[in-house]
Amino acid sequence: MYWVSKTFDRCLHVWKILYLSVLENSEPMAVNNTWRHIRIALQKFINRDLPEEAQLGLVLFNEDAYIASSVTRLGNDPASRKSISVHIESRYTLSPNVRSCVRCGLVKAIEALQTSGSTKGKHNSQIEFKTVISRLFSS
Repeated sequence: MYWVSKTFDRCLHVWKILYLSVLENSEPMAVNNTWRHIRIALQKFINRDLPEEAQLGLVLFNEDAYIASSVTRLGNDPASRKSISVHIESRYTLSPNVRSCVRCGLVKAIEALQTSGSTKGKHNSQIEFKTVISRLFSS
């Protein structure tokens, strides 16, 4: 459910922590209260457990995908955390679609990382996600 990326900035000697949650939000997730359990756990994780230096983004997918919240530094302001967790709504807002496009979710996740600048840095070369995706889905 989570992609976790950690990068070390040699100049500042600080760990930068980035979490990108990619969640399916289609109707089958309501079976056996699955969505309810995921929603409660993820909202607690966002609102209470993540350190203030963490960065977090959220991608939701069903037959299509979208970036519900771009990658943002959480800080210690509860409002910034709430602005992300509010996108994980009740089961009554799940998409009525019964199919899910996991590939769509992954592509949007990569887009969220690329727009946040998390795929390149002083000590890293740009990650070629198009190559990764083509290899991932060609097998």
